[in-house]
Amino acid sequence: MKLTKRSVESLSIRAKDYFVWDSEIAGFGVRVFVSGRKSYLVQYRASGRSRRKTIGRHGVLTADDPNRMKEVHKETHIAFLLRNILGTTVSYGSRQNTP
Repeated sequence: MKLTKRSVESLSIRAKDYFVWDSEIAGFGVRVFVSGRKSYLVQYRASGRSRRKTIGRHGVLTADDPNRMKEVHKETHIAFLLRNILGTTVSYGSRQNTP
């Protein structure tokens, strides 16, 4: 599913927390909590391990904000998010990371 402000707002509450991943940006998604709270996150690999990092809550940040940066290649976009929002650089094709 393409994550937009409208599509995220339409996500329903379930008995357990769940994730919905964007169909256009690999590693970008939203977590829907049982309480109804929604948070944007990125999932990436670092040092051979899969990691998830929360970017921000829905309402403060909307799915349309990161989508404005899509002129850049998909992997570059995730690297951009990690570098500028999370302060982490992920080196694709290499296991070396620079904090």
